[in-house]
Amino acid sequence: MPGNKVVLIGAGSVVFTRELIADFIADGREWELRLVDINKENLEVAYGLADRMVKMKSAPIELKMSTERSEMLPAADVVITVLDVGGRRAWEADIQIPRKYGIYMPVADTTTPGGFARSLRIIPTMIAIAQDIKRYCPNALFLNYCNPMAAIVRAINREEQIPVYGLCHGVPNAAKYFAHFLEVDVNDCEWLAV
Repeated sequence: MPGNKVVLIGAGSVVFTRELIADFIADGREWELRLVDINKENLEVAYGLADRMVKMKSAPIELKMSTERSEMLPAADVVITVLDVGGRRAWEADIQIPRKYGIYMPVADTTTPGGFARSLRIIPTMIAIAQDIKRYCPNALFLNYCNPMAAIVRAINREEQIPVYGLCHGVPNAAKYFAHFLEVDVNDCEWLAV
């Protein structure tokens, strides 16, 4: 079990941050959560929400925030990435430009021209984060929620040779969808994800 110092990079993503903070609160143990985002305004909103959540539950969680990951990474036990490069406008372009040429995709996260464009935008940033992890907290557990998840993990493993684990909420969500479609209880379903 890793220690209790967790760095959340991309914490300005309020949806992911809210859900992860709720998980840490539900865990009930003492945590030091260090929130990082390059967008100061988004970070302050996410921090304010996290602070309210922690206080509402009287959770034993200490919160810190910074726009500089180099301030938050030293001695971290866990690093979680939930960032995107380019934001919503870039994501919309990933879908709209291929659509103009007859290539339709629902989200353009991982494959197709949109996924390729997203890879080109985010992989350099993720490599830089991996380099900082090697420098400041080489023994930290590195968890990546960013898309395209498999391409990012492969690039970090190839370029920096540090362990990184890709996580995706798509499998359980797909299981719920298929269970609903089949009119069965999702708890009666089994699946294997690799």
